[in-house]
Amino acid sequence: MENSEFLSLLAGKLDGEQYCWVCSYAGDPNSPAAAWDGRAYHGKPAQAQTIDRCRDQNTYVSTAVLSGLDDQARFRRSKLTFLRLAVLVADDCNPDDLVGQVSYVIETSPGKRQIGVWLDADDLDCVNGALIDAVMGEMSAAGFMAKADISGNNRVRYVRLPVGSNLKPRDSGPWAVRLEQSNPEARYSLADACAVFGIDLERVRAGMSAPKVRQHNETGSDHASLIALLTADDVDDRSYHDPLLKLTGKLVAGGLHPGAVVEHVRGIMMAHRPEGEAELARWRSRYDEIPRMVAGAERHKQRVDAAAEDVIPPSVPATAGLLLTLTQLEEAAKSVRWCVKALIPADSMGILFGASGTFKSFLALDLCLHLAHDKSWCGRKTNAGGVVYVAAEGGAGISRRVSAWHKQNKRMLATNFAVCVTPLLLTVEERIVALRNAVSALTFKPSLIVVDTLSQTFAGDENSASDISDYLRLINLHLRSAFGASVLVIHHTGHSASERPRGSSALTANVDYLLGVYRPDTDGMSAQLEVLKQKDGDKLLAQHFDLTKIVLGRDEDGDEVSSLVAGWYDSVKVIKDAVGKLSIYEQMVIDALADGLVLQEDELRTLFTEGNVGTQRQAWRRTMDKLQQRRLIKAAGIKEWRKV
Repeated sequence: MENSEFLSLLAGKLDGEQYCWVCSYAGDPNSPAAAWDGRAYHGKPAQAQTIDRCRDQNTYVSTAVLSGLDDQARFRRSKLTFLRLAVLVADDCNPDDLVGQVSYVIETSPGKRQIGVWLDADDLDCVNGALIDAVMGEMSAAGFMAKADISGNNRVRYVRLPVGSNLKPRDSGPWAVRLEQSNPEARYSLADACAVFGIDLERVRAGMSAPKVRQHNETGSDHASLIALLTADDVDDRSYHDPLLKLTGKLVAGGLHPGAVVEHVRGIMMAHRPEGEAELARWRSRYDEIPRMVAGAERHKQRVDAAAEDVIPPSVPATAGLLLTLTQLEEAAKSVRWCVKALIPADSMGILFGASGTFKSFLALDLCLHLAHDKSWCGRKTNAGGVVYVAAEGGAGISRRVSAWHKQNKRMLATNFAVCVTPLLLTVEERIVALRNAVSALTFKPSLIVVDTLSQTFAGDENSASDISDYLRLINLHLRSAFGASVLVIHHTGHSASERPRGSSALTANVDYLLGVYRPDTDGMSAQLEVLKQKDGDKLLAQHFDLTKIVLGRDEDGDEVSSLVAGWYDSVKVIKDAVGKLSIYEQMVIDALADGLVLQEDELRTLFTEGNVGTQRQAWRRTMDKLQQRRLIKAAGIKEWRKV
């Protein structure tokens, strides 16, 4: 068996941002110069060839499948990027000491064996970081592995690959590692794999619930020290309540707006979100308390008493840490995360607007369901996650739209998609708090929250900058900041202006991105998405969608039940496919409109020179009609044209 085959058995199909971690180098593994850094392995052919050639080197793989980037936007073998345990491994183990069939046995040195059991990728226990850490401790206590790392890094520890050399110095020279047994069909749940090594997983799980005594060495009450307590690398050393209380008090006392304090502190918390279920529950309870802490600090800002002295020490400026150096600013800019790559930022607020009949809600629903099903949207990578759709307008019809989308895309109904069909005025704090509480009670964390539409959830003057700002502030506070989600508000255009959202300019000024939906042909079943504002990146070119009618069945009266479904039209692919298939005139027009040029109709007509005037006119109409049908060109104004 080659190393690449072994890795395929270990990881299965790697999707999206998932990867393994491999390491190979020559030299003594015990030497201080040993190159343990390693690299991400995505299963690409070139990577497979490289790891298969490392027969004369030490070769290792992490026991976990990893996902995403670390806090420095890098691939990394770390508990920060841990996704699931892929194999449970015992070091220097005697197969006769085990119960049941194992997945493989590797002789790593003379008389010493590494024994592994493949784990079921669908077993939820395998993604429970805290449980995995506890299992590692049991494996260590039973003598099946080296001393467990209390920081939790054993969940991503290295083990030998089946092809390679053990280069520890020995009189007989390098040892060629060899695979003694391989039983690929032996793949177990974590509970059954533990049983092979004589470990009772339920006993381990029960032991996790025992209260732990936490000891913290307070390092001070300054801004940096408080953040250090919130973000300690070892989650067992973290403290949340007191540092949060002090930090929010400092920022409010320094004059920062309460909403900004919530966003700032929650941003710190989100950057160091723990993995284990037990620790995550503790983290979540404190995360949800931040708005309450900020409100309390705001109410008591002017009071000077013992509590205030504890929260805001007079010897430390309350604004410490609010300013960034240029180096810190550059690092912060590198950490921009995306809900849809280069289109919709994560943890952001945006507007999707369009006139009536432009299919904007269908496009929004298509976006939501692509996220829920971990599918790319508009050809761009998505950060898969749950979705909450506030259907304040057209709530009765959303069920048909969702069913039609799943039928068209041949998918089972999403389980991480929730809909609110109750009319809610989100300008009333009690109503938006009720919505926030309902979202908090879900079994999944939303990555996107859609409000459809602004007019149905807003009780104020759309032309008032203060009313609009208050509406956006409440949404930012109770929906975006509460869950670290992107919020997309659907809105209408004015009666006379289709190029901007209706109402106050505060809408455009106070959002991170602005998307416009247009209907190029009022009689056609297509829509065009334009990016009019993108604070965190470059504006994308226009995206195109076709609307397809999907018949779901018939009602009790025998009438047809159907809905429209939006589907992305890949114009880049169409252009590539059209290469070599265009007529001479079609190619001439495409070439003339290259590099984003906008040309007058008279300029383009000069390309048509063959035949008499009637023939030229016919060629012009035929060429322009075909290019428009293929969506390779579009009108840019009155008798003006440009490429799509």
